[in-house]
Amino acid sequence: MGETGNFFQENARILLRIAEVLLGLGIASIIFSLLIKAIRNPKSFLRLLGGVAALGIIFGIAYALQGDDIPPQLLGYGLDASTVRLFGAMLITTYILGGLSILLLILGELKRFFT
Repeated sequence: MGETGNFFQENARILLRIAEVLLGLGIASIIFSLLIKAIRNPKSFLRLLGGVAALGIIFGIAYALQGDDIPPQLLGYGLDASTVRLFGAMLITTYILGGLSILLLILGELKRFFT
């Protein structure tokens, strides 16, 4: 397992760094879009800011739900508990937002059907 274990460990570190960079780019693009929105239409900026606050609250709930224990499959990859907790919280946030989008899609179609 020596040669193969090092290969997977190095690839896991690279992929985690890529995920961190993509997360940073996503946050930067949100901030950039907020600034453009604030310049163009200050009233809609407040609604957008409320949406970002709601997203922050959802992520906070997901972070609180995620434990900091490292799964046995990831023990040999040199990950610490905070990194595992952060990525677990991002997954939970994705699940919550996916479920909300499906629920809102169904409710929108039902509303359109009955009107």
